[in-house]
Amino acid sequence: MRSRRKDDCYRFSVIHPIPTFDNLTALEDVIERMREQGLYLMYDMRWTYMNATAVEEEVNRIKNKPNLLLWYTGDEPDGSSDPLNATVLAYNQIYDLDGYHPVSLVLNCQDYYWTEYTAGTDIVMQDTYMIGINVTFSNQWGTPCTADYGDCGCDNCKGQFEDISNRMDEFAGRLFVKGWDRTKAVWTAPQAFGDNTYWTRYPTGQEYVVQTVLGINHGGLGSLAWDDPTTDDIQSSASALAISFAAMKEFVLNPVASFRHVVQDRVDVGLWTVGAQTLVLATNLNYEETTLSLAKAGVHAVGMARQVFDSGATLNVHTGTIALSSVGTGGFILD
Repeated sequence: MRSRRKDDCYRFSVIHPIPTFDNLTALEDVIERMREQGLYLMYDMRWTYMNATAVEEEVNRIKNKPNLLLWYTGDEPDGSSDPLNATVLAYNQIYDLDGYHPVSLVLNCQDYYWTEYTAGTDIVMQDTYMIGINVTFSNQWGTPCTADYGDCGCDNCKGQFEDISNRMDEFAGRLFVKGWDRTKAVWTAPQAFGDNTYWTRYPTGQEYVVQTVLGINHGGLGSLAWDDPTTDDIQSSASALAISFAAMKEFVLNPVASFRHVVQDRVDVGLWTVGAQTLVLATNLNYEETTLSLAKAGVHAVGMARQVFDSGATLNVHTGTIALSSVGTGGFILD
C-alpha cells in the first residue's frame, strides 16, 4: 500500500521492481535507497526462477538485505504454461538458500493446474483485472470468448467487481480443501493500469479502492497493485486508503478479532470486532448511490462512531445507515 507525505508526495510501503536487472550496481543503489526510506522489497525472479544457477546467484545476493520482505517467482505461470513443477523446484531451492523470507507468485487463471503451481508458494496472489474489458469478444485477438475458448484478459470473468471477490473466495476455498489454509495466504493485486491491450481504460480512484477493499473483505492479507506509474486519481485514493489502514489494521490483522462478512444489495461489508469495538468496512459495487442498513448487517446499536476512511461514504448514527456514493467505500469504527 501507499502512503502520502506531508509535502504531498507519494510514498510506498513495498516496492516491487520489475526485472530485468542488467545493472547490478544500480540495483544495489535502489535497494539501499529503499532501505534508507523505510521501504520493503519484493524481489522478482519472473524471468530467472526456472534457472537454478540464476536463482542461487540472486538469492545469495539479496537474502541478507534488511528490507527484503518476500520473493516473487512465477508471474502468471499458469497463463504461460510453465512446467507444472517449476514453482515447487524454485520454492525448494529458495528455502534451501534462505529459509526465512516467504515466497510469492501470482496466478492468472481461474483454475488451470492451480494446485500444482500453488504448491510452490507461501503467498498466492490473484490478479483479476476486470475494469474496461469486453468479456465476450477479445479486442486483442479478434476472437469470441466463451467458457471453453478465447482470451479476453480476465479468465472466466463477467466484467463485474464480483469477479474479484469470487476469485478470492475460490482461492481461499482451495487452500482449505488442500489443508494449506494455515500455511499459505491469499493476497490481491488491484488493477491500476489501462488503455492497453484488453483494457480500454484506467480504473478511477474509487474503483481502485473497491477492488482493494474487496480483497481485504474476502480474506486478503496483502495488496500490491499492478502497476506504477498510474493516474493521480489512483495514487491519491491508494494513499488515502493506506493512511487509514493505520487504524484498521488493529482489527483486520488482529488474531483475536471475530469476523463477519455480509453482502447487502451489492454492498460488500467486512465487520471485525475486537472487544467492544467493531470496524465496518463497506464498499459499494453499484454504479449508483445506495444505502446500507447496519441492522441488516447485524449491527443493532451504534453509540460512538469514528470514520477512518472516506471514499464516498457517510454514516448516520441516528438511523443506523451508511450512505454510499456510486462505487463508494467507507470505514468506520463503532463503539
